[in-house]
Amino acid sequence: MPLFKPLVTDTLIFDLQSLQLIVVQRALVAAAAGVQKIELGTWDIAAARRSNAAKLARIKGGAHG
Repeated sequence: MPLFKPLVTDTLIFDLQSLQLIVVQRALVAAAAGVQKIELGTWDIAAARRSNAAKLARIKGGAHG
């Protein structure tokens, strides 16, 4: 029996005013895992966008050259 199972999408929230999609995921952790505390991190969206833009630029540049 696995101690940790993959995250499962639980809820989708469509905010049409701000054009955002919010995804709520559920984590299942077995009691046998001995987890006492779970901490959630934050995602640096600006850094992720820069990284994605750089990757796309490399891909597009390689396709034509």
